[in-house]
Amino acid sequence: MGLKNFSLVGKIYGLFPWASKIVLGIFRNLPEILKEADINIYPEAYAATVGFLTVIGLIISIGGIPLTIISIYAPHLLGFLSQIPYYSYLALFLLPGLILLLGVAIPKIKALNRASILETEVPFLAAYVSVMATGGISPYASILRVKEYPLLPTLAKAAKRIELKVRGLGLDPISAIEESAKTMPSQEYRELLLGYASTLRAGGDVVHYLLTKTEQIFRDRLMRLRILGERMAGMMEVYVTLAVLLALGFYSIFIVSISMAQYLPSPIGMEQFVVFAYVFLPTISIVFLYMIDLLQPKYPEVRMNPTYKLYFAAIPFMVFLTVGFYLTFELPMLASITPFDYMKSFVLYVTYDLMGLEPGFETPVGLMLALVIPTVPAAVYEKIRAKHEAEIERGVIDFIRDLVEIRKTGMSPEGCIINLAKRDYGRFSEHLRIISNQVGWGIPLKKVSERFKQRVRSWLANTMIFLLVDAIEVGGGSPQTLETLARFGEMTESVEKEKAMRLRPLLLVPYIGALTFIVSTIVLLGFMRATLALANMPLAFQQFTKMLLTPMVFHIYLTGLVSGKISSGRVSAGFLHTVVLSICALIAIAISPLISLPLTLAPM
Repeated sequence: MGLKNFSLVGKIYGLFPWASKIVLGIFRNLPEILKEADINIYPEAYAATVGFLTVIGLIISIGGIPLTIISIYAPHLLGFLSQIPYYSYLALFLLPGLILLLGVAIPKIKALNRASILETEVPFLAAYVSVMATGGISPYASILRVKEYPLLPTLAKAAKRIELKVRGLGLDPISAIEESAKTMPSQEYRELLLGYASTLRAGGDVVHYLLTKTEQIFRDRLMRLRILGERMAGMMEVYVTLAVLLALGFYSIFIVSISMAQYLPSPIGMEQFVVFAYVFLPTISIVFLYMIDLLQPKYPEVRMNPTYKLYFAAIPFMVFLTVGFYLTFELPMLASITPFDYMKSFVLYVTYDLMGLEPGFETPVGLMLALVIPTVPAAVYEKIRAKHEAEIERGVIDFIRDLVEIRKTGMSPEGCIINLAKRDYGRFSEHLRIISNQVGWGIPLKKVSERFKQRVRSWLANTMIFLLVDAIEVGGGSPQTLETLARFGEMTESVEKEKAMRLRPLLLVPYIGALTFIVSTIVLLGFMRATLALANMPLAFQQFTKMLLTPMVFHIYLTGLVSGKISSGRVSAGFLHTVVLSICALIAIAISPLISLPLTLAPM
């Protein structure tokens, strides 16, 4: 009753219960999808809401029938809507099916995203449970300790539910673990916990099972990363085909058709070009960014990347530069305002004097400068930050391996930390000296790890320190326990190296594709101008250049973001590729007229 009284979804379910039967009859696995997506809505109520919205979409689509008839036989009755082609109204008939599919696709996508996060978290859960098991701690107790750890947010939430089922519903720990395994969208998580439960019930060696299963999980992760390289290569090929080759073909047809429009009917009009250049191409890049995010394993972000904060802070400056460098050419009245007139003169100086281009290139050059200049600080900062974090991660893993070897001599874990603070571990050394001082002052290791987490953003480094601290505090820090932790850390490092090596070569593809796109378009424009000049037919080269290259600049900017996402799994890594790719594009724009000069034929 509470759901029906206080929730909009509940009210819809109370008024339209028949809609849920129809939707659940079509999509029978919807309740399981909602569980995997962690959407805490009664399945029948969710299905009723989807069915209700589908009915509304059906009513709207029926309204498209008279609009289609009027647009064909009496378009003057529609006023300004008469400019819309009649076949555009036919898209309304797809609205009910689109709403129905989205209603099921949204939780499915959320479940896939959750599974992608779990793919990163589960190996560390397996390593943590194995390390604790070698110290005599049961896996159930280890899982409960994870619920207080924010760097494993999905598993922390699962651990809290396991504890709730045990303490609130009275289930035994093994049954609660089995239920949790069945509701999580991760095969590794399911196999790890169900295998542990069956081994425990059969009286087997739980520690041996956990160690063996963890090593298998890391091997499988390495194998998946190898497959990921091939998958990302395929994604890049599809992206380049759509974003470069398809765009180049469309641009070529548009250039030829518009050039000959006064003699031949044009198959592509200005409206189609605007939709393709300003809507379709950016949408492709955004969709691929999201698809890559789903496919790639990624570390969970507990705190916002400071690179994004720096980039968002530069957006007002980017808007200001866009007005001065770009809109002053589209809206000439802006050039009379004091700061903008100097900015327009600067773009003209860069275009004519520095690059030696002719009129028509001012708009794309100005827009590119407006987008790239504010992105440079974020790109430089991200490059330094990523290098800094990578060195810290490498230093942490080397430190744990050395800690194991010294621990075998019988020295206490705290004494090992103080002794190793004198060695060089690169960027990690300064943090290790702070940790050594805090340990020497008697500060508990738990607080030491919390303070380390405040200074260092690296998820991997923080997770390894967390495992180390718990292995010492809870597991006693025995050499066998620390050896297990060191081995898993080295396996993680090899996995990350394999991933970087396989994805790095893919960066060449968008660079080659984008530069080919620019050069081919400008050369084709020069060729058409030269060809039409032979027949004494003028070509509005300046207007064509402005119209074609301006959306191409924004498209190249998004291509750089896609490149960074594919190569490192972070959009922030694409800022540097955006800057470099834009500079290469400026160079390509500068040399393209020189390439097209041999095509400029003088009339005989």
